[in-house]
Amino acid sequence: MSAPIKHKAFAVGELPAGKSRRILLSDVEVSVFNVEGVYYAIKDTCPHQEVSLSSGTVEGTVLTCPGHVWKFDLVDGRCVKGDTDVCALTYPVVVEDGAVFVEV
Repeated sequence: MSAPIKHKAFAVGELPAGKSRRILLSDVEVSVFNVEGVYYAIKDTCPHQEVSLSSGTVEGTVLTCPGHVWKFDLVDGRCVKGDTDVCALTYPVVVEDGAVFVEV
């Protein structure tokens, strides 16, 4: 497995707090969420039924899948409602020089 590559996702002001954006990085669909100025990145495909997570709702750092209402923590991907043995893949996010970068 190769080392993650840091990709520029967008400028800091382009994603308002409370919003999300689905982007393609290194052939991987990633959803980036702005939670009160903190950015989180998660693989866009739900590990349960492969539904896009980008349109899910977020309370605190808990993302609810719009397909079957499973819940995942954006911090570490662990499932907090549904099959707790299943995790969503999360990616490190770095903010520098006015841009948001995701390591994929």
